Amino acid sequence: MPHIRYTGYCKGDKYIVNGQKTWTSFAQWANWIFCLIHTDSDANLQKGISLLLISMDIFG
Repeated sequence: MPHIRYTGYCKGDKYIVNGQKTWTSFAQWANWIFCLIHTDSDANLQKGISLLLISMDIFG
């Protein structure tokens, strides 16, 4: 999955996610989104990927 542009890392009990949101159809009615991010910078592009479930009401 080399096209994933999000990166992130764990800080305490939270993940810090870096990237740019791309708006998806009907996302304005969603309460949650799924986000694939690279969390292991030492792994190749097909590995080191995490799936996060993110609430749409958080800042960022």
